[in-house]
Amino acid sequence: MIDTRRPGGPPPGGTAITALVLALVCVLWTVWGIGQNLYLLVAVPDRTFDWALVVYAMFCAIELAVLGLGAGLLVARRGAGRWLVLVGGVLIAVQAAVSVLIFFMLNGGFDWDARGAVTFLVFGPVMVVPAVAAAVFAALPGTGRWCASRSLPVTAPPQRVW
Repeated sequence: MIDTRRPGGPPPGGTAITALVLALVCVLWTVWGIGQNLYLLVAVPDRTFDWALVVYAMFCAIELAVLGLGAGLLVARRGAGRWLVLVGGVLIAVQAAVSVLIFFMLNGGFDWDARGAVTFLVFGPVMVVPAVAAAVFAALPGTGRWCASRSLPVTAPPQRVW
């Protein structure tokens, strides 16, 4: 295995920065998800999905809090940030799977004309990709080393004495 650490310096932060960027993409998604669900709740007169939209918006708010806090802590190189990003990514993946099941239960099958079809059947499952990727990158050991290196003093490489 190749050692990518630089002598005397902090470890490279490629995995941590990737997890951070993907977590911020997920944060934007959750903000959009809350707005979309509130729009569907107010603008569409059909009341069949009201409870599902409220629950979905609440889960988006929880994911927003977890991923937002995780991203902020990851910027500060705190170890808790990587675990919050991991939990937030898993929450989005679970929510996407459950939302598809709820959609099929309430509509009795596959119906593109149903209220919220695009949100529940397209955007939810597509968002699983960056959410799971953020969780995986946050869990990698390189992210942990990068977070742990914030408190280590940067020292010069050892000098050779001839």
